[in-house]
Amino acid sequence: MKKVFKILSMVILASVIVFSYTPNTVSAAAYSPGMLNTSAKENGTYTIKTYFPGIGYQKMKVRFETVEKKDGEFVYNGKSYKAKRAKVSIHCYYPKSTLNKIKNNAAKIVMASKHKNSALDRGSFILDADTGRLGSVLSCKMIVTNRELKKLVQRKGNVKASYTITQNWDVTYDVTYPKKSEGKLLIGITGVKKEIGKNNGGFSEFSSGRASITSTPYFKKNMKSLSIWTKI
Repeated sequence: MKKVFKILSMVILASVIVFSYTPNTVSAAAYSPGMLNTSAKENGTYTIKTYFPGIGYQKMKVRFETVEKKDGEFVYNGKSYKAKRAKVSIHCYYPKSTLNKIKNNAAKIVMASKHKNSALDRGSFILDADTGRLGSVLSCKMIVTNRELKKLVQRKGNVKASYTITQNWDVTYDVTYPKKSEGKLLIGITGVKKEIGKNNGGFSEFSSGRASITSTPYFKKNMKSLSIWTKI
C-alpha cells in the first residue's frame, strides 16, 4: 500500500497580520521530541502564547474537547487494510485579559505591524512526534467551524485605531493512519514567535516534509508554551 500522504493541515485564521522569511536564511533549532509540550488530554484546557506586534506574547486558551482513538480500516485499490482512526476536536479562544490588552493597545499594534490586516497568529498541524516533520497519514479531514471575529477599537482623543481578531474557533480532525504510527503522531495548536504574513515564501521546506517545525515561526527554542499537542 503506497497511498500515504504528508498532511499540511495548517489552520491559518487571519487576525491582523505573511511569512516573510526565506528558505535557508532561518537558523532552525535541531529537533528533539522533548522540545514540544505533548501532554494534552481529552477535556483538558491549556494556555499557550502567541506574538502580537508592539505588545509581545499574549495568552491563548486551547481546549481538547475530544480525543478519540479506535481501530479502523483503509480501502485502497479495492483492498481493505487494518488501520487506526482518531478524531480530535479542539476549541480555541482568546481570554478576556488578552482581548482587553489588544483593545487598549490597538494603535500600538497597528503602528508596529508590518502586514496590517493580512497576518497570522496561529496554526494547526499533524506532526511526526519523532522528527517534528509533517506526519504521514492515510486520510485526513480537517474542518474549522464556529469562527467568530471581533473588532477591537481604541479611541484616544480624536484618534481611532481598530484591530480585528478571530476571538474563538473550533478545529476538528478525522484522521486514518497506519497502525505502525500509533502513538507517533501529534495533533496540536501553535502560536507564532514573530509577526508573519500569509504569503509564506519560506514555508516550502516544512510543507514538503523536508524540514521540521523548528524551521518555522511556529516554534521557539526553550519556549514550550508556544504550542500544545496530543498524541494519537
